[in-house]
Amino acid sequence: MRNIKISSVLPIILTCLLHLFETTSVLAQISWNKTCGAEYLHSEETNRYAEWAAVPDTIIIPIVFHILTQGGVENISKEQVLDALRILNEDFSNRNPDTLDIPIPFQNVRGNPKIEFRLARIDPKGNCTDGIDRIYTPYTYGTGGTGNIYEFQKLFDWDHMKYYNIFVVNWLDSPNNFMLVGGSHIPSITSIITVPENRDVFGICYHDLNENRTITHEMGHFTGLLHPWGEGDIGNNCIEDDDISDTPKQSGPNYYCPSFPHISCENVTNGDMFNNFMDYTECTNMFTAGQVNHMRSVLTINPWRNVHWTSENNQLTGVNNDLPKCNLPPIADFGYGNFANWLAAESKVSFNEACSWDPDSFFWQFEGGIPAISAEKFPQVIFPDTGFHRITLRVSNTFGSDTISKNVYISPKEKHYDEYMTESFENHEETKNLVNVNFLGSSWASTDKASKSGAKSFYNSGNSQYLSGFFTHIFDLGNTSVSGRKLVFDIALGMSASGNEAAGLRVLWKRPFDFERSELLATNNSKVKSKPLHTEDALTSETLKTATTNTTFIPNVNQWKTITLSIPDTLTGEIQVGFLWANFIPTSKFKGLYIDNIRITGTTKVNEVETSRPFLAFPNPTSDYFSLDIPAEISLAHAAMEMYDLYGRLVISKKGVEILGAQDISSLTNGIYIIELRENGRIFRSKLLLTK
Repeated sequence: MRNIKISSVLPIILTCLLHLFETTSVLAQISWNKTCGAEYLHSEETNRYAEWAAVPDTIIIPIVFHILTQGGVENISKEQVLDALRILNEDFSNRNPDTLDIPIPFQNVRGNPKIEFRLARIDPKGNCTDGIDRIYTPYTYGTGGTGNIYEFQKLFDWDHMKYYNIFVVNWLDSPNNFMLVGGSHIPSITSIITVPENRDVFGICYHDLNENRTITHEMGHFTGLLHPWGEGDIGNNCIEDDDISDTPKQSGPNYYCPSFPHISCENVTNGDMFNNFMDYTECTNMFTAGQVNHMRSVLTINPWRNVHWTSENNQLTGVNNDLPKCNLPPIADFGYGNFANWLAAESKVSFNEACSWDPDSFFWQFEGGIPAISAEKFPQVIFPDTGFHRITLRVSNTFGSDTISKNVYISPKEKHYDEYMTESFENHEETKNLVNVNFLGSSWASTDKASKSGAKSFYNSGNSQYLSGFFTHIFDLGNTSVSGRKLVFDIALGMSASGNEAAGLRVLWKRPFDFERSELLATNNSKVKSKPLHTEDALTSETLKTATTNTTFIPNVNQWKTITLSIPDTLTGEIQVGFLWANFIPTSKFKGLYIDNIRITGTTKVNEVETSRPFLAFPNPTSDYFSLDIPAEISLAHAAMEMYDLYGRLVISKKGVEILGAQDISSLTNGIYIIELRENGRIFRSKLLLTK
């Protein structure tokens, strides 16, 4: 393992920040949907090689995973890498279990690439390796907006003529791309057009490594395949295609999982092959025989691809047979947290081992944590107190042992809004604990220069390219469906009359403690719980504009606008509201953006709850049972007790004398639960922390 503390490096071709925006060298567009940053080298080349030269029946290609990390959540475990490799090899050998879901008309064109990817066992210096290279560098978070993403490959890349290099990153930016979902230089079949030496690699964000066949899709590009609709990311209305004869034409990308047939081009009988690995849906499961023919032709003829699978190179990289594990003492390391790096008191924090050289024993120590020690590979811990906590991991195997410690910061637990259900930004201590999500944009901050009411509001300059956002504290919507609720906020946006812009504000809801990027961005994936509160992708800048000015904008009381959005009737439980300002191109058109008085109107849980708490749940925290200490003035004959998790799901319901005595919650998962006591029209509430 190479531990490089400060490096000027980043991966090249990448799969990052699901479902956002990308501009390729071929086509520019504004979109909040999933895209892939493929860079095309053969826009008019046809699949003219029906037969390829003599090659092995199964092509074996050595690969290496370079994990670029700062020691956080992107520092994934070897198990995650092996699982991703399993998925990749199943898909490239037609062994994926979901082939039964292929629509019947497409089953007879299904192809088998017969390509196997193996982790390299010998590194470029001739040393034993497990094919996983961990590199400490700040560039796991992007280039800082410089966009020099193609200049650094040579610093970390293993010889691209011997290994396929896959970089695992947190996220990555480019001057021509807002946030990349994926990208690759697609090699041609011929030797006339080759892959630039400093671009011959692809990467993937840690969260996408095991999701939605992302790695299969990118490897398809890496071996020569276009999207079914041809070049670009948004399609071209059935004018172009991928130059593969047995993939039907389609107008553009598909999302989620459409019903068969899904027809986007009128001249196609069975509609789009939305289940093809080169589309963007969640149900991709096949390559066609024509795609297989094209990939194997590229691997046979292109001089940048026909050297990896030779018997000489397989022996040189150690993938020609099963070599024993490296006889080396382990190197201790671990990852933790979530994409937003927001770890709050009284909520679960996930840890994972990220060691080198296969340790077989693990011993964790969590200062101030529950539990305080663990022998698991992937423990989850609750920290009741805020501040820095010392985390230590000791690992060992037959050849030795190693220890690593890190200080992990735990933020204050999320605040619940009171019965007024309003974020006014007046309380500095509460405002500074709002969750900021900043992807090279200008950070949001409290300001006393302007406000709709009171003395303060939340401010952003609005001009920085990329994305910046924040999330409120917790609104409690109650546990029953209610109609007529609204999210209301005041906004002021100053814009100059001249100049170009492509920006918007996405307003969304998410569940508390969901801080992975797909939830933070409300991406278009059926597994994502968070959702925008408007039908369009984002509220446009013209919709939000309240003043035209060429100077720094400080609004007066008349230069504000009130925005009202409907909250779904069926949305219940606790939520946080996010405001994501996305600026897709460099501009100086925006002169200042302010938000104030975020509130929810209509019936909510907080509207109904008594502020006093006449009962006590004990022990608290607990591991298996709890009881209630209820004052004598509460009439048990008219009382009911309910307990909900933080998603508003009912887990316990008792009435009358059933409320008394020990309540068994040993079957529930660790976390915070809300206990409600109802009596004669009154409702009282308290929290309970369960940790085993």
